[in-house]
Amino acid sequence: MEKRERNSAIELLRVATIILIIFHHFNIHGIWGGQDVFSPGWQLFASCMTGWGGNVGNEIFMIITGYFMITGKVHWKRIIMLLLTMFFYSWIITGFFYGVMNWPLTIKEISKYAIPIWTGENWFVCCYLIFMCFVPFINPFFKTLSKERYQILLFLNYFLFIFIPALNLHGNTYMKGAFIQFFIMYMLGGYIRLYGKFWVTEQHRKIWRKLFLFGILLIGIASVFPMIHEKFWGSYWRIIHLIEAPMAVSCFMMALCHKPFSSKIINGVAGSVLGIYLIHDNPLVRKFIWTVWSPNLDYLDTWYFPLFMIGKVALVFLVCLGIDRLRLRFVEPYMQRYVDTQWPKWERKLDACKVRMNRYLMKM
Repeated sequence: MEKRERNSAIELLRVATIILIIFHHFNIHGIWGGQDVFSPGWQLFASCMTGWGGNVGNEIFMIITGYFMITGKVHWKRIIMLLLTMFFYSWIITGFFYGVMNWPLTIKEISKYAIPIWTGENWFVCCYLIFMCFVPFINPFFKTLSKERYQILLFLNYFLFIFIPALNLHGNTYMKGAFIQFFIMYMLGGYIRLYGKFWVTEQHRKIWRKLFLFGILLIGIASVFPMIHEKFWGSYWRIIHLIEAPMAVSCFMMALCHKPFSSKIINGVAGSVLGIYLIHDNPLVRKFIWTVWSPNLDYLDTWYFPLFMIGKVALVFLVCLGIDRLRLRFVEPYMQRYVDTQWPKWERKLDACKVRMNRYLMKM
């Protein structure tokens, strides 16, 4: 697999993004999903101020993908390794909870958690894998568009599938259609790569920073609504959904405008972002860490709730990081060796399938 120098400013953004996502999961799975009515207080405000970043984080990852992939190509070996990594963690975690923790899992639940690509568990990674299959067809199309047509297409998608849905009474957004989210954010990252070079300056970095801080201000305003009454949760999410894309773009642009540098430590931690995602957001692990082990809701009304939240998020991050570093050290080389060994045979079979398909199409 080819190597290239990695910009640690972008890698640092990946690390910050996965931490943002863990904070989101702490709140949405461990606090907001546990009850419908909350007593207003500064703890609830703190929860709302730290729980908004899940969708923003996913969007950042896809903008990064679009930025680097629009002028590149899909490395199918990496996709296979990603698929194997997802199955590795799914099998290990399912076996641990069923065999060691003795959780009362049914055969249906075991098959559901053990075959995530089929059931859509770990939805982001599953959707990413599927989306990559379309990239070889999407990229040539985007490159044929003029800058003006690219802008029109981007605007139409954003307006129809993000802006208008975020204004509806139920607060539903394009997250109901994750593939559309991937398409729009990938397209946005591609646009920045093809036509946004003039934005990458120190002066523009200040503008993006101001946009990010303005977004934080709006989040602060949105976080007041749930404290007024539980019926205003919809208003909170409506504001969050409306500013998610601008927040994701501003975060990416601040990192892109930063002077490139290289740090082995940052790059090493960023290399485990996928593993951290797959471990902590596995359905079984998610339930255990947020609702069984020191349940988050038990600490919501305490004076040290923010300290508990920061400490637990940090612990989850570090434990998952340690586990994935062990996988990279002791398991990844064997997986990579297996893929490298089998790859020529897989390519021959794929070429044979292409030939048979062409013959079949010619007969039609």
